[in-house]
Amino acid sequence: MTRFEIPDSRRDTRTGGGVTWQRSLTSSCLLLLLGGCNSTGVGNPAPALSLSLAIVNDDSPVEDLGAAGMAGSADTVEAAAGAADMAGAAGQPSAVGDAGEPSAPSDDPSSDTSQLLPLRAVKDAIVVFGELGFMPCDATRGEVFTVPGPFIVDLKKKTTTPEIPPISDTPGGYCGIDAPLAPAMAPAALAGRSVFFDGYRADGTYFIVYANMSATLRMRAKPGATWKGQEPPPLFFWALRPRRWLMPIELNMVEPMPYDDHLRAVVIDAEHHPALFSAIRKRLAGVSTLYADANGDGVFDDPDRAAEVGEGLENAD
Repeated sequence: MTRFEIPDSRRDTRTGGGVTWQRSLTSSCLLLLLGGCNSTGVGNPAPALSLSLAIVNDDSPVEDLGAAGMAGSADTVEAAAGAADMAGAAGQPSAVGDAGEPSAPSDDPSSDTSQLLPLRAVKDAIVVFGELGFMPCDATRGEVFTVPGPFIVDLKKKTTTPEIPPISDTPGGYCGIDAPLAPAMAPAALAGRSVFFDGYRADGTYFIVYANMSATLRMRAKPGATWKGQEPPPLFFWALRPRRWLMPIELNMVEPMPYDDHLRAVVIDAEHHPALFSAIRKRLAGVSTLYADANGDGVFDDPDRAAEVGEGLENAD
């Protein structure tokens, strides 16, 4: 079972009526909101309603197929080559009253668990968001709430820097998040880049994506779901999956080139292997999922997978 632990120093525990509520505000948490009562009594306004969202790395060992992830039939090889050139199929969200429908099931073979990168194949997985925009379910009632960044999300270290502040509620609740990538200003090793993703393929060859990728990661509520506020605030997890950003079969098809301190490496950017670069761009959000903290324990674990409340879109334009 994969568990993303919340430090005790950041854990808020409330007890009432025999029920203990555990909330966490970590550097990888951001607050959304949910609806509830408007007052705590005559003349006593209710506290602001909110919801927290942790951005987590979903690398659950239940999906780790080890050497099987390095395999692939001839059909998968052909599908992988075609999928890298496909445009996003999700479509744009509607302009008024709707944050956008979740994407249809993808025919991108990266959704096949047999094509996960092995757990130890990924060394770094960092994305930088310029801002976070929370989209109202009903644009005629609610408003977009924008949190300025940049925010550096390090999925391997399970951190988001700086901490993301609370989000004010909106009438009708929220049904989407738009998170545009932006170049980091610091640290120096990441400056000017919005994505840093590297690791090793099965034969030990180093691969790297180190670029200022232009894209907007989009998360949308599943049909019938609305992200509203309540007290105490519930916790949601935006699960990104770097092990699905590239497929082993795609890496194995690429010829390495001389690179830096490595004798040879697979360098993926808009100039070198643009089709793979485009495929990764789609998958950053396209293979992500939003879950509720189903058991209220403040950590992302297996029970939460049954509480899926949002789907990422492949369309990153």
